[in-house]
Amino acid sequence: MAAAKSPDTGSAELMEALDDYRQRAHRMARAQYLSSKRLSRRHFLYGVPIVVLSAVVSTSAFASLVENSRTLTLVAGGTSLAVGVLAALQTFLRNEERSEKHRVAAARYSRLQREYDVLRLQFTTGPVNTEQGIRLLAEKVDAHSDLDEESPDTSERLYERARREQGIDTEPAPAEPAPAEVSRGTGAKPAPTATPTSTSTATPTGTSTATPAGTKTATSSGTRAGTSRSAKATQGESG
Repeated sequence: MAAAKSPDTGSAELMEALDDYRQRAHRMARAQYLSSKRLSRRHFLYGVPIVVLSAVVSTSAFASLVENSRTLTLVAGGTSLAVGVLAALQTFLRNEERSEKHRVAAARYSRLQREYDVLRLQFTTGPVNTEQGIRLLAEKVDAHSDLDEESPDTSERLYERARREQGIDTEPAPAEPAPAEVSRGTGAKPAPTATPTSTSTATPTGTSTATPAGTKTATSSGTRAGTSRSAKATQGESG
């Protein structure tokens, strides 16, 4: 009987390193996506008021009202100032451009994660030795490092949120079926459970002993014979 083959320590460490880099790529993809969504919301937050306020101030009806009211003149001046400030912030912050960069980075990290998945499948199914596995993993790690340098930075808060969501995404193990479900699946019906009935012992008020018929007849006959003999003896003595 052949002896069991001991696990290769180098292969185990290689798989552990591969899983670690894959988790990092997954986490960074999620963090970059969250950053892109946040900047996209800021872009609309600044852009929509600029468009609405600019359209209101530039209308001829509003201009005619401003000429006849000092209050509306002050409102129009404040509105124009707010539009100018928001437009300047929109240009300076470049929210739309930064959002697009984070979106592209998220897509690249997702692609790198899939490449790690393919590499892991190759390690587990194909005849890859440790030296060849290290070389293949090193190529992916170099691409991972280049992507880290080229991608925009994400905030610590969004990175921690991505890490928490990564832990929540873990698929739970399937639950074992209940015994009742198994019996229904096989077509067998569960045996009925007998309900024990309470046994009560009746205590008789009076105890009577049954005497057999033969015994009762013999006793009565013997009694009559004895009485007759006693009467005859008494008569003889008196005669």
